[in-house]
Amino acid sequence: MLALVLLGPRADAATPEWRQRALLGDHGPARNKLREPVAVALLDDGSVAVLERDRGSLVLFDARGRYQRTLGGTGSVGGLELRRPEGVEVDPEGNVWVADTGNHRLLVVKPDGTRVASYGSLGSSRDRFREPRDITFDRSGLVYVADTGNERIQVLRASSGAVVASWSGRTGGRRGRLTRPVALAYSGRDAGGLWVLNGDAGRRLEFFDREGHWQSGFEVPETVPDEVDLVDVVVAPTLYRMFLADRAGARVLVLDRKGVLQGVVEAEDGNLQPRGIAVTRNLDLYVTDVTGRRVVYFSPR
Repeated sequence: MLALVLLGPRADAATPEWRQRALLGDHGPARNKLREPVAVALLDDGSVAVLERDRGSLVLFDARGRYQRTLGGTGSVGGLELRRPEGVEVDPEGNVWVADTGNHRLLVVKPDGTRVASYGSLGSSRDRFREPRDITFDRSGLVYVADTGNERIQVLRASSGAVVASWSGRTGGRRGRLTRPVALAYSGRDAGGLWVLNGDAGRRLEFFDREGHWQSGFEVPETVPDEVDLVDVVVAPTLYRMFLADRAGARVLVLDRKGVLQGVVEAEDGNLQPRGIAVTRNLDLYVTDVTGRRVVYFSPR
């Protein structure tokens, strides 16, 4: 009944092992509530918000994994009118931000479905988006958006939605370092900075400081012995480890900041098509499984 991080000879002894603890969406009243879960975010009370791309909805579970409600989509409450959404995150105020990819905007709602704000529309100016795919926050209240179709990162103030910076991959020291960003992860360690996963068949990670200056990067296949197809990245808020959803390997890779493989997290049944990841301060992992139509919950042993 174990799903372990398998440590290699170069692995840091500080990296824990993980055990599969629960499945959300595949049993009890929650059964069949998920159809195409692509992203997951955690609220302060332990509730879990799962983003459904197929139905264009948010599905909420409580801290014990019990189904609560569905926002948006067919047969739900709250007309969110999402279209092929890809990313979800929760801000420090407890609001849920959705990268509404098909509508080229960011939608902000409360957990009960009440609309807070909507930012952007289709376009390439600083206040518009083209197929935004992911969102993350830093400790000062800034929002970083993977404006994928425009091949840039947009930086907004969470309090107002005002754009304060736009990092293009076509100019300056970012040339060749920022190409169609699909996933973002903020790290608060040291001076802070942003990890960016580039490309639809993600293979390379780049690190930028909070001003958008490129700092470092690496090709994941150079540090991982197998073929990879990476679709999401998160960074643990305590131990500096990166967790990457690898569809090709049906697993979550655990890397240190230099890209050295620290381990692999897999489902007990071996059937996992990971798409989105969320991690807590205690290093609990929530991984959306598109094929299994579920969220798999792992905790450190």
